Amino acid sequence: MHIRDNDLQKALTVQIVYSKNAKQQAKLLLVQDGADYVELGGIACHYKPDTIYVLLSPASSKDRFELYHPEGKLFEAFCTWCNETLIPEITYVCQQKGIELTERGLLGDSLGGLVNVYIAKKHPAQWSHLLLQSAAFSERELAITPAPHWHVYQLIGRKEDAFVSPRTGEQKWFYHWNCQVASSWHVHTNLTFIETDDEHLWTFWEQTLPDVLEFFEERRERV
Repeated sequence: MHIRDNDLQKALTVQIVYSKNAKQQAKLLLVQDGADYVELGGIACHYKPDTIYVLLSPASSKDRFELYHPEGKLFEAFCTWCNETLIPEITYVCQQKGIELTERGLLGDSLGGLVNVYIAKKHPAQWSHLLLQSAAFSERELAITPAPHWHVYQLIGRKEDAFVSPRTGEQKWFYHWNCQVASSWHVHTNLTFIETDDEHLWTFWEQTLPDVLEFFEERRERV
Protein backbone atom coordinates (compact mmCIF):
# COMPACT_ATOMS: atom_id res chain seq x y z
CA MET A 1 0.00 0.00 0.00
CA HIS A 2 1.60 3.26 -1.12
CA ILE A 3 1.42 6.23 1.25
CA ARG A 4 1.21 9.44 -0.77
CA ASP A 5 1.84 11.81 2.14
CA ASN A 6 5.66 12.05 2.40
CA ASP A 7 5.67 12.65 6.17
CA LEU A 8 3.43 9.65 6.81
CA GLN A 9 5.47 7.56 4.39
CA LYS A 10 8.63 8.17 6.42
CA ALA A 11 6.92 7.52 9.75
CA LEU A 12 4.88 4.43 8.95
CA THR A 13 4.95 1.06 7.21
CA VAL A 14 1.87 -0.82 6.04
CA GLN A 15 1.49 -4.58 5.65
CA ILE A 16 -1.70 -6.24 4.43
CA VAL A 17 -2.25 -9.91 5.29
CA TYR A 18 -5.03 -11.85 3.61
CA SER A 19 -5.86 -15.36 2.45
CA LYS A 20 -5.73 -16.17 -1.26
CA ASN A 21 -8.82 -18.26 -0.58
CA ALA A 22 -10.80 -15.29 0.71
CA LYS A 23 -14.55 -15.77 0.54
CA GLN A 24 -17.14 -13.44 -0.97
CA GLN A 25 -17.52 -11.80 2.43
CA ALA A 26 -14.66 -10.83 4.73
CA LYS A 27 -13.88 -8.71 7.77
CA LEU A 28 -11.16 -6.08 7.95
CA LEU A 29 -9.05 -5.47 11.06
CA LEU A 30 -6.76 -2.42 11.24
CA VAL A 31 -3.95 -3.14 13.72
CA GLN A 32 -1.84 -0.36 15.25
CA ASP A 33 1.72 -1.31 16.24
CA GLY A 34 1.35 -4.16 13.75
CA ALA A 35 4.98 -5.31 13.94
CA ASP A 36 4.74 -5.54 17.75
CA TYR A 37 1.49 -7.49 17.52
CA VAL A 38 3.32 -9.98 15.28
CA GLU A 39 6.58 -10.18 17.23
CA LEU A 40 5.33 -9.74 20.81
CA GLY A 41 1.62 -10.48 20.62
CA GLY A 42 1.73 -13.54 18.36
CA ILE A 43 -1.19 -12.33 16.27
CA ALA A 44 -0.06 -14.40 13.27
CA CYS A 45 -1.04 -17.55 15.17
CA HIS A 46 -4.63 -16.31 15.23
CA TYR A 47 -5.12 -15.21 11.61
CA LYS A 48 -8.48 -16.23 10.13
CA PRO A 49 -8.97 -16.88 6.39
CA ASP A 50 -12.05 -14.66 6.25
CA THR A 51 -10.33 -11.62 7.82
CA ILE A 52 -8.04 -9.11 6.13
CA TYR A 53 -5.40 -7.73 8.52
CA VAL A 54 -3.89 -4.29 7.92
CA LEU A 55 -0.77 -3.92 10.08
CA LEU A 56 0.40 -0.34 10.65
CA SER A 57 3.84 0.05 12.24
CA PRO A 58 5.47 3.36 13.26
CA ALA A 59 9.12 3.59 12.23
CA SER A 60 10.32 4.69 15.70
CA SER A 61 9.05 5.56 19.18
CA LYS A 62 9.17 9.24 18.21
CA ASP A 63 7.11 8.56 15.09
CA ARG A 64 4.69 6.55 17.23
CA PHE A 65 4.05 9.58 19.42
CA GLU A 66 3.65 11.92 16.42
CA LEU A 67 1.16 9.53 14.79
CA TYR A 68 -0.78 8.21 17.78
CA HIS A 69 -0.91 11.00 20.37
CA PRO A 70 -3.49 13.83 20.02
CA GLU A 71 -0.63 16.31 20.48
CA GLY A 72 1.49 14.65 17.80
CA LYS A 73 2.36 16.55 14.63
CA LEU A 74 1.04 13.80 12.34
CA PHE A 75 -1.98 12.80 14.44
CA GLU A 76 -4.72 14.57 12.47
CA ALA A 77 -3.18 13.66 9.10
CA PHE A 78 -2.89 10.03 10.16
CA CYS A 79 -6.49 9.78 11.37
CA THR A 80 -7.71 11.38 8.14
CA TRP A 81 -5.51 9.14 5.96
CA CYS A 82 -6.80 5.96 7.64
CA ASN A 83 -10.40 6.94 6.99
CA GLU A 84 -10.25 8.74 3.67
CA THR A 85 -7.41 6.99 1.83
CA LEU A 86 -6.43 3.63 3.33
CA ILE A 87 -9.86 2.11 3.94
CA PRO A 88 -11.44 3.35 0.68
CA GLU A 89 -8.51 1.95 -1.34
CA ILE A 90 -8.70 -1.44 0.37
CA THR A 91 -12.48 -1.48 -0.02
CA TYR A 92 -12.15 -0.73 -3.74
CA VAL A 93 -9.62 -3.54 -4.27
CA CYS A 94 -11.90 -5.94 -2.41
CA GLN A 95 -14.86 -4.93 -4.57
CA GLN A 96 -12.82 -5.58 -7.70
CA LYS A 97 -12.16 -9.10 -6.40
CA GLY A 98 -15.83 -9.62 -5.54
CA ILE A 99 -15.26 -9.43 -1.78
CA GLU A 100 -17.71 -7.57 0.45
CA LEU A 101 -16.32 -6.19 3.73
CA THR A 102 -18.95 -6.97 6.35
CA GLU A 103 -17.16 -5.57 9.42
CA ARG A 104 -14.33 -3.10 9.98
CA GLY A 105 -12.49 -3.20 13.28
CA LEU A 106 -9.62 -1.38 15.00
CA LEU A 107 -7.14 -3.11 17.32
CA GLY A 108 -4.52 -1.34 19.43
CA ASP A 109 -2.70 -1.23 22.75
CA SER A 110 -1.92 1.86 24.85
CA LEU A 111 -1.45 4.81 22.44
CA GLY A 112 -2.50 2.51 19.60
CA GLY A 113 -5.83 1.99 21.34
CA LEU A 114 -6.17 5.73 21.93
CA VAL A 115 -5.62 6.71 18.30
CA ASN A 116 -8.12 4.08 17.18
CA VAL A 117 -10.84 5.87 19.12
CA TYR A 118 -10.09 9.09 17.26
CA ILE A 119 -9.95 7.32 13.91
CA ALA A 120 -13.38 5.82 14.56
CA LYS A 121 -14.67 9.14 15.89
CA LYS A 122 -13.85 10.87 12.56
CA HIS A 123 -16.01 8.46 10.54
CA PRO A 124 -18.18 6.51 13.01
CA ALA A 125 -20.29 4.76 10.36
CA GLN A 126 -17.19 3.24 8.75
CA TRP A 127 -16.29 1.16 11.84
CA SER A 128 -18.05 -1.64 13.69
CA HIS A 129 -15.55 -2.79 16.35
CA LEU A 130 -13.03 -1.11 18.67
CA LEU A 131 -10.66 -3.56 20.39
CA LEU A 132 -8.85 -1.57 23.08
CA GLN A 133 -6.05 -3.15 25.12
CA SER A 134 -5.02 -0.75 27.88
CA ALA A 135 -5.90 2.34 25.85
CA ALA A 136 -3.95 5.43 26.96
CA PHE A 137 -7.04 7.33 28.04
CA SER A 138 -7.06 10.58 30.00
CA GLU A 139 -9.69 13.08 31.05
CA ARG A 140 -9.83 14.31 27.44
CA GLU A 141 -11.62 11.16 26.22
CA LEU A 142 -14.55 11.65 28.61
CA ALA A 143 -15.86 14.22 26.12
CA ILE A 144 -16.18 11.58 23.37
CA THR A 145 -19.56 9.96 22.78
CA PRO A 146 -19.20 6.57 21.06
CA ALA A 147 -21.48 5.55 18.19
CA PRO A 148 -24.43 3.38 19.26
CA HIS A 149 -23.67 0.68 16.67
CA TRP A 150 -20.05 0.13 17.76
CA HIS A 151 -19.01 -3.06 19.54
CA VAL A 152 -16.26 -2.04 21.98
CA TYR A 153 -14.00 -4.48 23.82
CA GLN A 154 -12.14 -2.54 26.51
CA LEU A 155 -9.43 -4.34 28.48
CA ILE A 156 -7.46 -2.88 31.41
CA GLY A 157 -5.30 -4.11 34.28
CA ARG A 158 -5.80 -2.85 37.84
CA LYS A 159 -2.03 -2.44 38.29
CA GLU A 160 -1.68 -0.16 35.28
CA ASP A 161 -2.02 3.01 37.35
CA ALA A 162 1.58 2.35 38.42
CA PHE A 163 2.86 2.87 34.88
CA VAL A 164 5.26 5.79 34.40
CA SER A 165 5.79 7.16 30.90
CA PRO A 166 9.41 6.63 29.78
CA ARG A 167 9.06 9.73 27.58
CA THR A 168 7.80 12.23 30.18
CA GLY A 169 8.35 10.52 33.54
CA GLU A 170 4.68 11.09 34.39
CA GLN A 171 2.41 8.56 36.08
CA LYS A 172 -0.37 7.80 33.59
CA TRP A 173 -3.31 6.43 35.68
CA PHE A 174 -4.46 4.12 32.89
CA TYR A 175 -6.73 2.03 35.09
CA HIS A 176 -8.46 5.06 36.58
CA TRP A 177 -9.21 6.70 33.24
CA ASN A 178 -10.27 3.47 31.56
CA CYS A 179 -12.80 2.96 34.34
CA GLN A 180 -14.04 6.52 33.93
CA VAL A 181 -14.39 6.16 30.16
CA ALA A 182 -16.19 2.83 30.53
CA SER A 183 -18.63 4.37 32.99
CA SER A 184 -19.35 7.15 30.51
CA TRP A 185 -19.53 5.00 27.39
CA HIS A 186 -21.62 2.04 28.52
CA VAL A 187 -24.91 3.95 28.23
CA HIS A 188 -24.17 4.95 24.63
CA THR A 189 -22.75 1.86 22.91
CA ASN A 190 -22.25 -1.91 23.07
CA LEU A 191 -19.41 -2.09 25.59
CA THR A 192 -17.66 -5.14 27.01
CA PHE A 193 -15.37 -4.01 29.84
CA ILE A 194 -12.79 -6.45 31.22
CA GLU A 195 -10.46 -5.69 34.12
CA THR A 196 -7.74 -7.96 35.51
CA ASP A 197 -4.87 -7.73 38.00
CA ASP A 198 -2.26 -7.14 35.31
CA GLU A 199 0.33 -4.45 34.56
CA HIS A 200 0.94 -2.33 31.44
CA LEU A 201 3.02 -4.99 29.66
CA TRP A 202 3.07 -6.89 26.38
CA THR A 203 2.79 -10.19 28.24
CA PHE A 204 -0.67 -9.05 29.38
CA TRP A 205 -1.78 -8.11 25.87
CA GLU A 206 -0.36 -11.31 24.36
CA GLN A 207 -2.21 -13.50 26.88
CA THR A 208 -5.52 -11.74 26.34
CA LEU A 209 -5.28 -11.35 22.55
CA PRO A 210 -7.15 -14.60 21.73
CA ASP A 211 -10.20 -13.40 23.67
CA VAL A 212 -10.00 -9.97 22.05
CA LEU A 213 -9.89 -11.44 18.54
CA GLU A 214 -12.67 -13.90 19.33
CA PHE A 215 -14.86 -10.92 20.26
CA PHE A 216 -14.23 -9.49 16.79
CA GLU A 217 -14.86 -12.77 14.99
CA GLU A 218 -18.21 -13.42 16.67
CA ARG A 219 -21.23 -12.65 14.51
CA ARG A 220 -23.44 -9.92 15.92
CA GLU A 221 -26.58 -8.27 14.71
CA ARG A 222 -26.06 -4.61 13.87
CA VAL A 223 -27.86 -2.22 16.19
